[in-house]
Amino acid sequence: MTPKTRERLIGVLLVVALVVAALPALVQLGWHLRIFAGRAGFPLDLEWMEGGMLVHAQRLAAGQGIYVKPTLDFVPYLYTPLYPALLALLSLVFPLGYLLGRVVSLLALFAALVLLGALVVREARGLARVRRLLAALIAVARRPSWRPLT
Repeated sequence: MTPKTRERLIGVLLVVALVVAALPALVQLGWHLRIFAGRAGFPLDLEWMEGGMLVHAQRLAAGQGIYVKPTLDFVPYLYTPLYPALLALLSLVFPLGYLLGRVVSLLALFAALVLLGALVVREARGLARVRRLLAALIAVARRPSWRPLT
């Protein structure tokens, strides 16, 4: 087998692996959308920080600080302010609530995936690009054990 034929065969095998890896990744993204659609309008916290982040956003929208001395009424989370600030800004147009926070979170997930794909495409050429895209798809397809399916 000549080196050129070998390289071509490796390229074909990597593309096949890429397609095979893309299927579970797409299934995983479909599950995310299904779970999101089922839970988006639920009127209570789905996770312990949701309500607290909405309170942070509400305080920012009202012009109050979020890094203040803890009181009985408000104890700040020691997290960066981008998420509650974005929610506060969006609350000028949309109602501040669970749905807005969940939509922003879902959009952030998909933005991160698009950024990952763009970085792979930009940073690699040829077979290296296919290998890195394959690694990214496998990472997306992996279902962490802590995330429930239902």
